[in-house]
Amino acid sequence: MVSKVTYIWMDGTEPTRKLRCKMKVIPTTTEVLTIDQIPEWGFDGSSTYQAKGSQSDLLLLPVYMIQDPMTVENDYLVLCEVFTP
Repeated sequence: MVSKVTYIWMDGTEPTRKLRCKMKVIPTTTEVLTIDQIPEWGFDGSSTYQAKGSQSDLLLLPVYMIQDPMTVENDYLVLCEVFTP
C-alpha cells in the first residue's frame, strides 16, 4: 500500500509570503499514517526565496497533518516548518 503526501510550507516571498507544496509517494504498512511516519524532506531554498544560492539546502519538518479531503483515503496534507539541516 502507498500514500500520497503533500508537503505544504510558506516561502520567503516579500512582502506577502506564498504557500508552496510538493508531493511524495510513501510506502506504508499501516492503513492510517501518523505524523511520526512522515519523513523530513529536503529542498532548494534559493528557488523559494528562503536561502542564498551557495547555502540553499533546507529541510521540511512535518508538524501537522490531515487526510486530504479532495482525494481518496491514504492521501495526506502535511503542514511543515522550514529548517536548515
